[in-house]
Amino acid sequence: MGAKKYYVIWKGKETGVFSSWDKVKKLVQGVEGAKYKSFGSKAEANIAIKKILRLSRL
Repeated sequence: MGAKKYYVIWKGKETGVFSSWDKVKKLVQGVEGAKYKSFGSKAEANIAIKKILRLSRL
């Protein structure tokens, strides 16, 4: 079994940090230009989503 991953979706049916690839897959399938990325820790994922959200407000 691999290491636990966390996923950030910043363009999909929902945005945020998720711990299930199956959930992420459902939230990005069918979304044109969906944007998401995996991270090795929840802390890294939380930092990434905060940066992404801050940049999107500029």
